[in-house]
Amino acid sequence: MTTMMHELGVKQYRQALEDPRRQEIEPGLIMRPFHVALPGEDQEWHVYCERHPEYGFCGVGGVAREAAYRHGHSAH
Repeated sequence: MTTMMHELGVKQYRQALEDPRRQEIEPGLIMRPFHVALPGEDQEWHVYCERHPEYGFCGVGGVAREAAYRHGHSAH
């Protein structure tokens, strides 16, 4: 049985895969720009996980990349 959050996460992951701006952290773990950066503000990124579609994280570049790395190397 899948939850609504799981289904939404799968959909968002697939959409993120189609975004040419995405960055792959490791296989199955990607991030892409989240919204449009405001002038003078850092770009926010959203992290998506193929194995855990319910997971998501939003933060500026290095913070988002670190969260993705930690998620990918945690005991799930």
